[in-house]
Amino acid sequence: MATTKEKQVKALVYVRQKWVDETGSGEIFRSPNAKPDRVNLVIPATHFDISDRNFVEVVFWPEALADHPVKSVKAFIPKQEITLIVELESPDALPALGYKTTAD
Repeated sequence: MATTKEKQVKALVYVRQKWVDETGSGEIFRSPNAKPDRVNLVIPATHFDISDRNFVEVVFWPEALADHPVKSVKAFIPKQEITLIVELESPDALPALGYKTTAD
């Protein structure tokens, strides 16, 4: 079982909604903070890594897996599909931005 610390949101990763739709991964990437008319989907990430030349590695806890033994997903998203990464020094700022403080 994951600890609260492991589930702390460390960044908000903005991904082009068009890419999510084209890959058919909408259910995995569905976010409680997403609105259907958005150009970007906001992923509350517990880990991210931009060191790869072509991809951003993102770990998050999707709602779709809430009732399954595996709760987190590690995704490799093409860098050109990422529009913004907001790295947080502390998840305490999330409520002020309108987001949850942990991935449920």
